Amino acid sequence: MEKKILNSILALIFVFVAPSLSWGQDSSVSKDFSGTIETSYDNGQKEAVCEFTLGEKDGLFTLYHENGSIKETGSFSRGLKHGTWVRYSESGRKVAIAEYNLGQKEGNWKIWDESGVLRYDMTYMGDQKVDIWYMYDEDSQLVSTKSYE
Repeated sequence: MEKKILNSILALIFVFVAPSLSWGQDSSVSKDFSGTIETSYDNGQKEAVCEFTLGEKDGLFTLYHENGSIKETGSFSRGLKHGTWVRYSESGRKVAIAEYNLGQKEGNWKIWDESGVLRYDMTYMGDQKVDIWYMYDEDSQLVSTKSYE
């Protein structure tokens, strides 16, 4: 059971981390460009808004669902995730919050299910898993802990 829960955590973390890292990594952003780039889906809705400094993501970043609701918000510093990042479902419910320090996972991370129930409470320091991680079921009952020392 614990292995299944940990595999679920890894999948959720990947879903949380991957979209914002890959967005905007194409050769169309000139190395000397500073400003804001906004992209749109084929349906005309905003896809993303990202600030750049000298060709690198640097500043606020917002990724949108195709329905126009916010999917993810955060900031970059010198091309690296930095500060608080929040992810939302298409219905607008917060489903994840994470902290970064210049690209490294740092601090408390939480993941909620679509119903708003906290499912995972994790802590990182310098990109390493630390402290006790908590896993909850759909009734908010603690089902497992894992210690990282």
